[in-house]
Amino acid sequence: MSALALPVLTPKEYLAFEERSEFRHEYLDGVMYAMAGGTPNHAFLTAAMIGALWNGLVNRGCSVFSGDLRISVSGNNGPFFYADVAVKCGESQALVLVVEVLSKSTEKYDRGVKFSEYRKIESLREYVLVSQNEPRIESWLRNEDGTWRQTVFSGADSVCDLRSVGCSIHLAHIYRGLPPE
Repeated sequence: MSALALPVLTPKEYLAFEERSEFRHEYLDGVMYAMAGGTPNHAFLTAAMIGALWNGLVNRGCSVFSGDLRISVSGNNGPFFYADVAVKCGESQALVLVVEVLSKSTEKYDRGVKFSEYRKIESLREYVLVSQNEPRIESWLRNEDGTWRQTVFSGADSVCDLRSVGCSIHLAHIYRGLPPE
């Protein structure tokens, strides 16, 4: 993530700029961050997660979104992020699940700043990190008391249970055909 050489922006200025922009930018603490293009493996794993969630949530009152969905942590005041995959459920279409495919350049940001901000979204129940390097998915599930519990699903034979949406994903299906880098 690299900051644009722009002065501090208000959320309103960011949103106006983003509406006109050909490229996506995240917004945090008055600074816009250009979203870099991903690797083929990143795009592959994102598409695989979207497909698995789409198939697993058919007729269940949930919608699966690609990385084009802008997520606001605090309404029109931001911060604003673009997750690789997001799932909204229920009549209100509340955000319940966010998926980030990790990369060398964003892993620290996804695990740190982004997760810290996402936890502020009251409706969010699960945050999922997908490794590009090995069949490994980490799920962070919000407990009833507001704490978060991590579960790691590792190896091609593992099945990732996404409890927030009641969907199971076989890692062998997600990683099958992953192109060599």
